[in-house]
Amino acid sequence: MKSSRIKTTLAALFVGALVLTGCSMGGPPEPPETATEGLVPMNLETAGVTYMSDGVLESDAAPAFAAPPETDAIDVGMVFDPMCPHCANFEAQFGETIASLIDSGDITLTAYPVAFVAGELSEKSANAFYAVVSYSPEHAQEFQTELLAANLAQGGLDDDALIELAASVGATDEKIEQAITEGSFIDLIKGLTEQALGQEIPGTGVTLSGTPLIFAEGVELESPTFSGTPEEALATLESQL
Repeated sequence: MKSSRIKTTLAALFVGALVLTGCSMGGPPEPPETATEGLVPMNLETAGVTYMSDGVLESDAAPAFAAPPETDAIDVGMVFDPMCPHCANFEAQFGETIASLIDSGDITLTAYPVAFVAGELSEKSANAFYAVVSYSPEHAQEFQTELLAANLAQGGLDDDALIELAASVGATDEKIEQAITEGSFIDLIKGLTEQALGQEIPGTGVTLSGTPLIFAEGVELESPTFSGTPEEALATLESQL
């Protein structure tokens, strides 16, 4: 995984839950639906994709919200909505330092997409993200970065724009276009979002009430500053755990 592909998205990791502002959720939880059209999401066992120093953690298990997979690194979780402006803004700030921590193996990141900020636009973007993670995982991080930036700049993307954006980062598998056009994972994403809403993410002790939500080793992060060097950022992170 290249630093250029992860530098901005990873900024949202640490900062998103560290401030009082964010995109809040509302409504009762419901059980998740399943994928449609015969397509099966992959590499999303915990309902999120795990980025490591050597790439994406692969899995063919059905998505279900759970704590990030345990590794020898500090395992960070981030819940984000692709249409959340706070997620996009935070992402644009501390990326170089965070990317360095992933590249060095000091942390992993499990990024969990949800869809509640902008209704159908959130659902379509999260569906496209699931498609890229499933069928072109090596391009998932760059797509996540570009997706948040494009949504912030353009106020949301339609199917054609999502397909074009995926192709622009090299994610051209025909199953991606099919999943985006047919909305193959939208019911699943809606169900997972409703299931997680206002609930504790299993195995974490952290409750999802809005995005971005950032936690590490089961601790919701509070007010550290990651504007220093990677070494300073790591020390700050460790002090929160």
